[in-house]
Amino acid sequence: MRTAVVARGRGVAGALLEHLIGHGRGHGLRRLSLETGTQGHFAPARRLYARHGFTECPPFGEYTEDPHSVFMTLPL
Repeated sequence: MRTAVVARGRGVAGALLEHLIGHGRGHGLRRLSLETGTQGHFAPARRLYARHGFTECPPFGEYTEDPHSVFMTLPL
């Protein structure tokens, strides 16, 4: 998730993430999983996901271990 520089720190990404989590719960999903990068510019996104309860997990779906990827999941 990337937020335009002018919108950073205003809660835009958090609001979008909360909407997606609520949408998933509302549709009976049991889990949300995501892939993000390991590079430093992805650190704010990883912190955002962690603040919303996502934890690191093994690769899922057709993903494989990749030194440039972090996999995270949230039980709903």
